[in-house]
Amino acid sequence: MSALSSVDSCDEVIQRASPGRRRRKWLLIAGIGAVGVYAVGDLLSGLLYEGYSFKDQAISELSLTALRSAH
Repeated sequence: MSALSSVDSCDEVIQRASPGRRRRKWLLIAGIGAVGVYAVGDLLSGLLYEGYSFKDQAISELSLTALRSAH
């Protein structure tokens, strides 16, 4: 029965009305976390690559150098 009783909390009512709310919340958290992971990976790869200069090169140039040396 979907009738509301006076003891239903506001949160319970919202969760029943929007069952995908929890999923959207976790997707938002995952998206924000992915930005942080990307930034850390970008920074570390620039620091660990010998001869790379943050001032003079874009991070995409790291993959170009690897491709050139493979051919």
